[in-house]
Amino acid sequence: MSRLEFSISLEPGFDERTAYWLARLSRVAYRDYPGIVRETKVFWNDPVVYAFENRSSETQACILEYDDVALVGFRGTEPNQLKDWLTDFRFFKSKYRGHSIHGGFLGSLESLVNVPRESRGYRD
Repeated sequence: MSRLEFSISLEPGFDERTAYWLARLSRVAYRDYPGIVRETKVFWNDPVVYAFENRSSETQACILEYDDVALVGFRGTEPNQLKDWLTDFRFFKSKYRGHSIHGGFLGSLESLVNVPRESRGYRD
């Protein structure tokens, strides 16, 4: 299997390669912390990795940190998780810093802001 080289565009506007890598990052967020570290070391140019989980809101995310950019990936809806579906159904827009955001996504994001340090995964 040939390996795709990781690269994204930091320019405004749509870029197919960036869309591919961001979609792939959302898929990576389904892994456990050691799995995230393994994949990002091989395919993502070995970033600093942070993984977050809030079990009460069933929200999981990972951040890949580089010198010039940080990429954030969230797990999507897991079909057998009722809390995920309830989050999806909070589709009414909420205001955040002057922008309209999916209410469920904003709630999930806010649930991660105060996750205790010991609940986060860190790269060694």
